Amino acid sequence: NEETIVLSSIVDITQRKEAESALRESEERFRQMAEMTGEWLWEQDPRGYYIYSSIAVNQILGFGQDEVIGKHYTEFLTPQDQAEQQVYAPSHQPFYALTNHYRHKDGHPVLTESTGLPIFNLEGKLLKWRGVDRDITVRKHFQDALIESEKRTRLIIESSLSAIVIMDSYGLITDWNHQAEKMFGWSRNEAIDQRLEDLIIPLRFRNAHRQGLQHFLHTGIGPLLNQLIEHVAIRKDGSEFPVELSIAPLKLGNAYIFSGFIHEITARKASEQKIRQAEVNLAIAQSEIKIAQRIQSSLSPSAPIRTDHFEVTGFCLPAAQVGGDYFDYFFRNQDQLDMIIADVSGHSIGPALFMVETRSAIRTQANRLGTPSETLAVLNNFLFEDLDNADYFITLFYLQYDIATQQLSFANAGHPPPLSFPMAI
Repeated sequence: NEETIVLSSIVDITQRKEAESALRESEERFRQMAEMTGEWLWEQDPRGYYIYSSIAVNQILGFGQDEVIGKHYTEFLTPQDQAEQQVYAPSHQPFYALTNHYRHKDGHPVLTESTGLPIFNLEGKLLKWRGVDRDITVRKHFQDALIESEKRTRLIIESSLSAIVIMDSYGLITDWNHQAEKMFGWSRNEAIDQRLEDLIIPLRFRNAHRQGLQHFLHTGIGPLLNQLIEHVAIRKDGSEFPVELSIAPLKLGNAYIFSGFIHEITARKASEQKIRQAEVNLAIAQSEIKIAQRIQSSLSPSAPIRTDHFEVTGFCLPAAQVGGDYFDYFFRNQDQLDMIIADVSGHSIGPALFMVETRSAIRTQANRLGTPSETLAVLNNFLFEDLDNADYFITLFYLQYDIATQQLSFANAGHPPPLSFPMAI
């Protein structure tokens, strides 16, 4: 009779089952996190062949997980990156934020930012690589576009004929173009991060500048902003000069920057001053002309001389610029009539005053004067001292009519010869 002996043992595997469950839960959590992040998680063997790939590879490169497993990572790179990988020496060092250029399944390039860590066993042998790739194609294109935009903006700023100065809300200079360097004498490196008021605003205006800046930052109101104004600026050497400028506030986030476009207007202001002075001179000249006209009109004979035997009359049509035009006639005595036609050089009130002096001298000396030539000689000596220091001269024709003998005698001192027309019978 044989006995059957059954030996049995019972092992508590609760902890093992719990560990396996925790492992599965951890792996599932890892998988879900990988899918939610949209980042491509991968593992490669020591030679660079994929042994694991998250589902995100489909979103990034268009390949399924099974199309990646077993492939070498260089098979998915662009030809340029493949060539560069051949010259790299193998390394077991971690890498961070390495930019890779992949080819999408449909052929278009994809840029990723890759980070990888080597995994070693206890003996230090490389077991595999574990890493993550993040798609940065859109971000890189945006960065490139931003860089290109900044280049264009810089080119525009530097090629501007205006001095362009940009200031932040603290009053510090953040940009300073080439024209600003030429205008103010400070280089860009010297100007950046300096207080704008210290470099280009005269001392007497700096307090108003600070108050205006703070008022705008607290109220949003700036009376001088967004309009063309004239002001005074200062150069590096301390000299002041007039400028025309416009200031535009731009809000970036919660802060403001202020863009100033500045033109030097020294030449224009000088031209404007010349125009104003010319207008003043014109007004003075017009006033003098009116005075000269009144002088000329008041000293001309008021009426003709009429007798039973002759008539003397005169008429003067003055030019637009009146001056020393002069004619006169009067009785020297009961037997002699004097007639004068004269012109003082120049125009306006100066010649008119010399004409007054000439007329007064003739009238005063008339009774003591002799023949026309003697009269002109005496008159020349009398007026020479006054006229010698002036830029004026007088031409004069002097005629005497002897009433008793009916004879004419005359003398001419540089005046255009008069004409005599016999009266028709």
